[in-house]
Amino acid sequence: MFFSRVKKSKDVLVIDVGTASVNGFWARFSKSSPPQVFDLARSELSLVESRDYRKLWRSTKNSLRDIAKVLRKNYSQNLPDAIF
Repeated sequence: MFFSRVKKSKDVLVIDVGTASVNGFWARFSKSSPPQVFDLARSELSLVESRDYRKLWRSTKNSLRDIAKVLRKNYSQNLPDAIF
C-alpha cells in the first residue's frame, strides 16, 4: 500500500519443550538493536512414574496450554510475526 509503514522489527514467540518443563518467551528482534524479551513463562511437567506416554503427552499439552494462556493474556492485542 502507498501509506503502509514498513515494520523495522519482528515480534517472535518462542516455545521450548524440554524434558522437565515447557518454556515460552515473547521477544522483539531488530537489526538496529539487541533482542528485547518482553515476557517469559515456564510450566513444569509433572513427573510420570510409569512409561505411559499418554500421561506424558497429556502433561506436555497442559503445560503448553498454560504457557499460551499467560502469553495470550499479556499480549492479546499483538500477533507474533513468527513462532518457533
